[in-house]
Amino acid sequence: MRENASNIPCSPTAARVPFPQIGLHSSLFSAVHRQSTWINFCVAWIVSALSYLLLLPFGEVNDLEPNPALCMTQAALVYGAPVVASYATLSLIVQLFINVYNHLREPGDPPKGLTIKIFWLLVCPWILYAIIIVDALEQGLLHMDKVQRGLAFCYVSTNVPGRISAGLTALALLVTVSLEVVVVVVLYRRWRLYRSLPVTKVPPLEMLVRVAAFTVFAFVAICLAGLLVTIRVDSYVDQLILAVMPVAAFLSLGINKDILSVWTQRKGQMIDPRKIAEEEDQGRGYHLPATA
Repeated sequence: MRENASNIPCSPTAARVPFPQIGLHSSLFSAVHRQSTWINFCVAWIVSALSYLLLLPFGEVNDLEPNPALCMTQAALVYGAPVVASYATLSLIVQLFINVYNHLREPGDPPKGLTIKIFWLLVCPWILYAIIIVDALEQGLLHMDKVQRGLAFCYVSTNVPGRISAGLTALALLVTVSLEVVVVVVLYRRWRLYRSLPVTKVPPLEMLVRVAAFTVFAFVAICLAGLLVTIRVDSYVDQLILAVMPVAAFLSLGINKDILSVWTQRKGQMIDPRKIAEEEDQGRGYHLPATA
């Protein structure tokens, strides 16, 4: 459906389960180290998922005509959800790009690597989120008769908030894919050149696969954004397709051996994530600052 055009990077059914778990593990286990943009990434996707569940606690999830104020509030949150999720993802990839660039610099490169204020990477997604919500609320107040219940959630049928949200989301994903392509190319060249040598700057194949996988999924998301913003799709098919996106983000950016280690046991004892990191450093001779 056209009102779903902005719902590119997240879906309530799939997104609400994995990200609270990995965020909780990162907070509770000191051995699981993640940077602030990664935590912000998880929080943004949790918030975006909860936006689609607003009718549930009020008992109006099956009501074809829910409370107008509640419906308008959910519509505003739904339009802001893909924006905060996509730009939080972009912030994570920007920091990953900077980490990779600075870590793989050659001796002859300038001594000072790329830097960026982490504060802006953290707050910019939420600033855009607030702007989209205010715009959607304004559209809803001006056109109360246009606030309607869709297949899964409320929306404003003027299409203005949806187009703005879809445009911003597509822009974020386009930049994200571009940076990811650069990261994949750089890591692959370094891996192919030095994979048989015991040097300290050879990226593991697992990292290449994960970044490349999310690049493919983000490209699919851009195609879906363009498709859903230009044509009318009124079925559950688009909801099913979009549900794949948070799963893709979870599998490619949300998990790693240190997190998996707190879920598994070896010989009845919990695996120490720090030992896994040490084994990887000794076995591969490579370590990248934990961003993803």
